[in-house]
Amino acid sequence: MFKYRFSKESLKVLEKLNIKTSNLVKRKIKNIGDWLDNKNPLYADIRKLKGEWKGFYRLKIGQIRVIFSIDDKNKILKVHEVGFRGDVYK
Repeated sequence: MFKYRFSKESLKVLEKLNIKTSNLVKRKIKNIGDWLDNKNPLYADIRKLKGEWKGFYRLKIGQIRVIFSIDDKNKILKVHEVGFRGDVYK
């Protein structure tokens, strides 16, 4: 079973979002973990990043972007950044 680790910055952004959007982001992240555990189908727009962000993935939820990485060995999904399109990659 995958565990979830959030950076301090990503938690701050989630707290600032309205509750509906914050819960949607959390549900999408949980869906990725469940999919990695082969429990549920994937209902998320995910892309593998390139260049400076090589080794990371992007989750798109409307105008929100979530940058995360996957540690298969320890079964940890690490959320590094949460933010609005354009701001999150800086």
